[in-house]
Amino acid sequence: MTSFSGGITNWNQENGGIEWLSFVLLLLCPLAFFIHQPPTLWLLLAHIPVFTALLAKREAERDWWIIDERLLGGEFYAAQGFSLTAIAGALVVAVVLLGLAALFLRGVPACWRGLRDRPLWFILFVAGGLAGAMGQGLEELAEMRQATGAELWLLEVFEEGTEAVFAFLLLLSILAGPRQKPT
Repeated sequence: MTSFSGGITNWNQENGGIEWLSFVLLLLCPLAFFIHQPPTLWLLLAHIPVFTALLAKREAERDWWIIDERLLGGEFYAAQGFSLTAIAGALVVAVVLLGLAALFLRGVPACWRGLRDRPLWFILFVAGGLAGAMGQGLEELAEMRQATGAELWLLEVFEEGTEAVFAFLLLLSILAGPRQKPT
C-alpha cells in the first residue's frame, strides 16, 4: 500500500490524498470544538472531541501507540504490568468511557431536540452521517463486486469523496453548534 507521498496517481485510493484530506478535517474537529466551546462546557460535551479524535485516528490507518482495541483486554495490562504505558492505556479507556456516557446522556437528547427544532448544526450532522454511511457502503460494494479497472477507480473516488464530505460536514456541524450551555 502506498501513501499520498508516493505520488499523485494514488490520490483516490486507501491512504491516498482524499483520505488524508478526510483525516485532516477530522483532526480539526476536536480543535474546532475546543476553540468554539467555552472551557466550562468541555467536560459536559466531552463526547464530541473524543469521538471525532477517534474517527480521525481510524481514518489515518496507522498503528498509533496503544490507542486501539488492545486496551479493552486484560492481556494488554498483564503484559505491561504496572507501567506508564498501562496507566496511559487505562486513562484512554476512562476518557472513552466518559465520552460514551456523555454521548448517551447529552448527545441523544440533543439529537431528539435537533429532530424537533432542526437547527443548522443538526442538519449538517445528519447530512454528514448519511455521507459517511454512503462511503462505507461504497467500500463494501467495491469489495463484494471485486471491482477492477475503471469501476474500481470510480468506486474508490466516490467512497473516499463521500468520506471527505462526511468529515467536512462534521466539522461544519461543530462550528455551527450552539455556544451556550445545552438544556
